[in-house]
Amino acid sequence: MPSQMRKLTLTADHVARVHKVVQDQGLTAGAELHTDADYDRWVEQMIRAHPAPKAPTRLFAYGSLIWKPEIEHIGEQLGAARGWHRAFCFRMTRFRGTPEQPGLMMALDRGGQCRGVLYDLPEDNLERQFGKLFRREFTYKPANSMPRWITVETASGATPALTFVMNRASPLYAG
Repeated sequence: MPSQMRKLTLTADHVARVHKVVQDQGLTAGAELHTDADYDRWVEQMIRAHPAPKAPTRLFAYGSLIWKPEIEHIGEQLGAARGWHRAFCFRMTRFRGTPEQPGLMMALDRGGQCRGVLYDLPEDNLERQFGKLFRREFTYKPANSMPRWITVETASGATPALTFVMNRASPLYAG
């Protein structure tokens, strides 16, 4: 191994060499989107399924939800989800790819461990918060990224948290 490692820098020139503008071709023919009624059912189901209703409601963020949560939160702490890891397992045919040349996005898949941020959610408007989150995280039927309650380890112990995991039954699963 070399005694000195060469420092690499990503410049705008490097990005320009590979950047490709891809026109959004819109929804894939036959794609079905979730309706407001679908989201309302998901919200009701996930609130009812809270594994510890008297415990604080928390969201486990592991990707873009960390730097762009788009929800109200009243606290945050670091945590680790054991039994889950981030993987390039979500096939994208819009925005990051095309039907002819799909892209891949990271999602939470089974196995391993993932570190992230736990957001404490205000209890007085969970329905609205969950509705906003669900509309952001999954749009197609079947849901590609599904809400799920998991256990997250923190410095003060284990706690339940809502997160979004890749649906292995989705046609967009690439695992």
